[in-house]
Amino acid sequence: MIGRWFRPYSLRLAVICLPLSYLVFVAAFWGWTYCAAAETATTSAADGLVVVSAWYGMSFYVWAPLLWFLVSLVGVLIGQLRARRRRAEAVT
Repeated sequence: MIGRWFRPYSLRLAVICLPLSYLVFVAAFWGWTYCAAAETATTSAADGLVVVSAWYGMSFYVWAPLLWFLVSLVGVLIGQLRARRRRAEAVT
């Protein structure tokens, strides 16, 4: 069912990957920043969100298409594995 709605490299998948890429970026960036410099990290969630959003905005042209490509690639690989299993089951 999901394969019919979100084909690899489709516009629908790109639209889904945009907010997903932001959430992954925020989680990774906040985690990395917190672990790297806990003593200098900001204690305000609003300030942290502003900084993370600024970094995401600067790296958007790399981050969002990269996630879209990786999700599409995983979808293609899953489709190939399913096709192999179906062929193997049809032979036996």
